[in-house]
Amino acid sequence: MTDPLLQQVREDLVGDRADGVVTRGAIELHPKFASMTAGAAVVLDCLFSRSELVYVKSGKPVPPVTPPEKDGVKATLVRIGPRWKVSQQTVTEGRCAPGY
Repeated sequence: MTDPLLQQVREDLVGDRADGVVTRGAIELHPKFASMTAGAAVVLDCLFSRSELVYVKSGKPVPPVTPPEKDGVKATLVRIGPRWKVSQQTVTEGRCAPGY
């Protein structure tokens, strides 16, 4: 990932750790390319998430609890040297990404 997205993910993880929260459960990915150039790509996914946030000490779910669902993801990747990194990401909870 690139900043500012990378920084936001780091802050979220630090906050979860401070709150004693972890993610448990599986996520099934089904990515496909929407477009690609020499320096950028757009990837769409209609992932199936069985994950939930839980408190480490009690094992109880963090509200609000959502049932397993399909979530849409649209990620823009940029090429930085030999690597591809996510520069932007949009998640649509409860439905697939538009255009998927």
